[in-house]
Amino acid sequence: MFNNSGVKNGIYLGIASIIFSHVCYMIKPKMMLNGVAFFSYLITIYFMYRSAAEERKMNEGLLSFGEALKVTFITYIIGGLLGSIYLYLMFNFIDPSLHEVLKEVSYDNVEMIANLSGTEDQLDLMHDQIESQDLQMSFSMVFLNYLVSLILPGFIFALIIAAITKKVNN
Repeated sequence: MFNNSGVKNGIYLGIASIIFSHVCYMIKPKMMLNGVAFFSYLITIYFMYRSAAEERKMNEGLLSFGEALKVTFITYIIGGLLGSIYLYLMFNFIDPSLHEVLKEVSYDNVEMIANLSGTEDQLDLMHDQIESQDLQMSFSMVFLNYLVSLILPGFIFALIIAAITKKVNN
């Protein structure tokens, strides 16, 4: 099982994502929920690229687009699943007060957007929408978010990395 670079790097990606998220949480819980997505994407891209590079090395320097796509997407599937499990546990068992932090982050984001382009009425409307939303991280909500993430950014990243790392015999 661990001979497959996609599985191995997917586990590494999941562990690295969990550590990164938890360090952000320990510094400041809001940090875990906003502003760190860019860095988490870099971690994701690194492990997806690493899995393709390892696969190409095992195949004597050759790797088809399909093989690269498969191994990078497997990496994302496993890493994303582990990260989603961590998120569910954080919100529901480790620190249930994160729901309120998520609401604060949503307010902050809405206010930033409204300051750029909105009116006071639009800001009030957006605040009301946040209040009416259920920001609980139920298992079904986390799983649905995970499924959506498989397409964007997961599959998109896999396509790009596969195109970059493929190498076929001419």
